[in-house]
Formats: sequence, structure tokens, C-alpha cells
Amino acid sequence: MALLVATRKAIMLIESSSNENFKKWLDLTNGRGVKEHGLCLVSGRKIVPEMMERHPDLVAEVLTHADRVMEVMQIRSSRYATLKKDLFKQLDLFGTDFPLLIMKVPPMESLKNNGSPQSSAFPEPNGLEVILALQDPRNLGAALRSCQGFDVKKVYLCEECANPFHPESLRSSSGASFDLSFVKINSLNKLESHSAMKVLDSSGENLISSKWQKNQFLVLGTEGQGVPASLSNVEKIHIPISSKLDSLNASTALAIALYDYRAKQ
Repeated sequence: MALLVATRKAIMLIESSSNENFKKWLDLTNGRGVKEHGLCLVSGRKIVPEMMERHPDLVAEVLTHADRVMEVMQIRSSRYATLKKDLFKQLDLFGTDFPLLIMKVPPMESLKNNGSPQSSAFPEPNGLEVILALQDPRNLGAALRSCQGFDVKKVYLCEECANPFHPESLRSSSGASFDLSFVKINSLNKLESHSAMKVLDSSGENLISSKWQKNQFLVLGTEGQGVPASLSNVEKIHIPISSKLDSLNASTALAIALYDYRAKQ
């Protein structure tokens, strides 16, 4: 791999945990900090080069530590920072020992109710669009990777849903969060039914015999709790599994449903 020539970049050297930039980056290790700063922390030997190639305009900073030279080819950032190794390790949540990216979080559309009864109304779906309320960022990331894999163009995120730019979401999504269109909506419990809506639920119709509309919403509720009573009249589908299991992992169930939709078009 090509080595980065330090003299060609603006260098920031950080040696103290009281440094304001370091404290901000440390905030990005949780969803609250991502939301507050509009930035996210990206790590991984595969995903970092991919994000720099696919989304160079979103790269705000490249981070490394003093004992390691940059190993990413064709750095497209005007700034990078070198941290003391112990500080770098606090940001390198998954122990990659590889340069990290600080990236800008793309803006998201919002359909949250702002006082107008019509403000949170869903537009008609265009193809298959997914509504998620997954609270585990790892589950959410895996679900988003499936959405990308099956060409879902729009994903609605309920209030209780984990942040798609949480470090664990980004890791399990392999960066799919940057390639999907997100819309923030109200809580799952406030979700109104729609004629083009299906819900993944253990009490529903067998997925094998179910039929899909071309333009469809698919709802995946919170882990364990499932869908609220407000959607009791919505068409439900379930995935038949062995009696040895109570249920599938939520993101796995979503992937199977997305495949079924594509297979039946």
C-alpha cells in the first residue's frame, strides 16, 4: 500500500485526553454523541478505505497513532491527526490498529409530528420500503446491510431505533448506512396503519404463501416486544422455523423477508 507523506498534509498531534478534539471524538463512541456532533467514527481495515473511496466528501478527519504510518491508499482528506497510542486505543473500539475516520453524518429527512396532523403521514411507498425500530445497534447494522443488499432505497427509523451511525451499527452494516436514504419518524407505538403495510410477526401468515404488492412497507418492530396494538389490523407475515427455536434474530428474519419479496416480483 502507498505510504502517506506527512509533509503533504495538515498534521494535528494530540497527546492529552483533555484535548477538545479528542473529547469530541470520544463522544462519538455512543449514539448520543453522534447525534450531538453530527459526526461518526468509522473503523475497519476494509470499510475505512471503502468509505474514503466512495464518500470522500464526508471524511472530516483521518486518525492514526504515533507508532504507525498511514496505510490507506489515496488519502482524500486535507487533515489527519496523530494520537498517542493509548488515546488512539480508546477510539479504536474494535482493536483494528488501523486508521480511523471521522465522517460527517448525512442529513436525514424527518416525518415526525410537528403539531400538524398531516406532518407525519407516510407518502406512498416506491418499491419495498422498510420501517425499523431495532434498539440494538448491531442488529440495526445487520438489517441495514440486508436493505442495501436487496436494493431497498428508503428506510424509516422509529424514535426508539438505534442510531445507524453508531460505531457498532456502522461496523455490522459494513458502511451501508452511508448508502441508504433514512427518514426519521415517530415512535413505533404511534405508527399508523397503511394499506400497503406488512408486519413481520410470529402470529402472521406463512411467508411462503404470502403475496407482496410491488410498492410495499415492511415493518420490523423492537427486539422481543414486536409490533404494537396500533398495528393489529395490518397484514402480518411470519417465517416458519423449527420448533426448537422461539424466533429468529430480527435482522435475519428481515433478510429472509427481503429475499422473498425480490423472488416474487
